[in-house]
Amino acid sequence: MPSIFGYGFYILCSYASLCGSALWGFRPFFTVEGRVSGVLPLMVLMRYDSFLVLTQLLDLFGLDRPSISRRFELIYWLLAPRHGLRLLVRLGRSLADSSHSLTSLYGSAGWLERECWDLLGIPFFGNVDLRRILTNYGFEGYPLRRDFPSGGYVEVRYDEDQRAVVEEPLALSQEFRFFDFTTPWISLGGSNIKSYHDGK
Repeated sequence: MPSIFGYGFYILCSYASLCGSALWGFRPFFTVEGRVSGVLPLMVLMRYDSFLVLTQLLDLFGLDRPSISRRFELIYWLLAPRHGLRLLVRLGRSLADSSHSLTSLYGSAGWLERECWDLLGIPFFGNVDLRRILTNYGFEGYPLRRDFPSGGYVEVRYDEDQRAVVEEPLALSQEFRFFDFTTPWISLGGSNIKSYHDGK
């Protein structure tokens, strides 16, 4: 079984033109910084490489950091079952960059890419089934983006009269925003609570 350092050294030497750097983390996984243009060739080579054998895509998730030019970061979590080693491929991208779909390589990629598109609005070129998966079909916006309001734009409730789920404009009741921090155990004129240390 290759060591974690041998794995990282092999990737850097073999795929230096496709990945930026390798960062070693806690065992048994390490991180590779990828490039947007080379993510599909990099994944194809790593999946069918006889030494790496990264045959499973465990997870795909995204981060939104609006303060930098490449505000979105895609993170692919791969597994080599033969060696028991894991690999994180980090990919920084902007809205103008196109991300290639990995559905032709990994069966689990379709569901995960739909989830990233639904919540962050990251399109995947080559995925023919980019539909809403966690929000309803009429939903506007992408709820995991930092510029999306935390309360949303509409509220959804079940109406007994219509016997259906209805959407209404968001209305926050102001009485729920006032908090009373006074305690009823202390009177306004002074403390009526006797200390246990007084012995009275």
